[in-house]
Amino acid sequence: MLTTNGSNHQREGPSTWTPSEIRELRDRLGLSQREFAQELGLPTYEGSAPRVSDLENGRREASGPIRRLLDQLHEQGAE
Repeated sequence: MLTTNGSNHQREGPSTWTPSEIRELRDRLGLSQREFAQELGLPTYEGSAPRVSDLENGRREASGPIRRLLDQLHEQGAE
């Protein structure tokens, strides 16, 4: 769960990401879905990022490697 305390974002619990947390992280980093996909090493197609959309809408769960990258992006964004 992402908690917001002013500008301080903290993550509690295991490395699991809900669709809303993924979207919140992307928004906080100021990235488009395409840019976010590139950060995560996910494919993009003709300017769109269907896998990011799937993650943000709950149609796909983040795999272990993607969860680790999300954790890293979260840590970088908190600095």
